[in-house]
Amino acid sequence: GYRHTRALRVAQAPGAAGAATAGRVRDAPREALANELATLVEDEAVRRQAQPEVALASGEVVGIELVPHWKTSLGLVPVSRVCDACPDPDVIARMARWLLAQAVHWAGAWHAALGRPVTVSIPLVGEHLGDADGRTLDAILAAARDPRARHGALDLLVSEAGLLRDYYAPGVDGVRLSHTNV
Repeated sequence: GYRHTRALRVAQAPGAAGAATAGRVRDAPREALANELATLVEDEAVRRQAQPEVALASGEVVGIELVPHWKTSLGLVPVSRVCDACPDPDVIARMARWLLAQAVHWAGAWHAALGRPVTVSIPLVGEHLGDADGRTLDAILAAARDPRARHGALDLLVSEAGLLRDYYAPGVDGVRLSHTNV
């Protein structure tokens, strides 16, 4: 499923990209997509989709996974392409805050509809947990304090390759203390 495809990406060793900055090769189409993503308004430009997580034994919905796609001139762009195209930490931070707000809203709405908590899995946000200025971690902790994000309601999708990076450790510990799953 979608949850595991991002974990299959291989982490690139530092310096392995040669002249590329931070392991990314810059090209005209990627630059154009990055520029377009920087100007989009998420409420208008993101198709919100969800994939239910169903307990096989009971058939109950126990969680949902947000599967956002950005509407661009290239068509619908999945999270993996957004991550690859956006080198700007301000754009990523804005998108992360928006996705967290969506997750908190959905967690509250599903809880109200079912009368019990439902975990909401969020892509993109966890991949930027180790950002240099801590904005992503701050946004996650703020979302976790929202009353609609009950204990364990948020689940950050982070690739295994991402978790192997040294700079994630402090952020992961902080997120786990906020009762957010990683």
